[in-house]
Amino acid sequence: MLDKIKEFTSSRKIKWKKHALKRLFERNLSRSQIFEALLNCEIIEHHELQRPLPSVLVLGYYGQEPLHIMLAIADTDEILWIITVYKPSPEEWLDDYKTRRQK
Repeated sequence: MLDKIKEFTSSRKIKWKKHALKRLFERNLSRSQIFEALLNCEIIEHHELQRPLPSVLVLGYYGQEPLHIMLAIADTDEILWIITVYKPSPEEWLDDYKTRRQK
């Protein structure tokens, strides 16, 4: 799946959910920052029960800044869907940005 994420990002086979575009604007992020983060990302969570498509949470970086990106791949369309994007919060994530803090 990681190879497909990078392939679709490189070829810009990407569609954006309204929620993701709203979050980009609210969080002062650009699409180019998301593309950069996706090209060097790793999958940190699988959300197989997510509907309408199973999704994954990835950690990527633009420059030195970490980003979490929730995405799904529609195999039938060969499209990468960006569902949401955010900067991981130190209150919710450990310093590696891969591990959720215990509540």
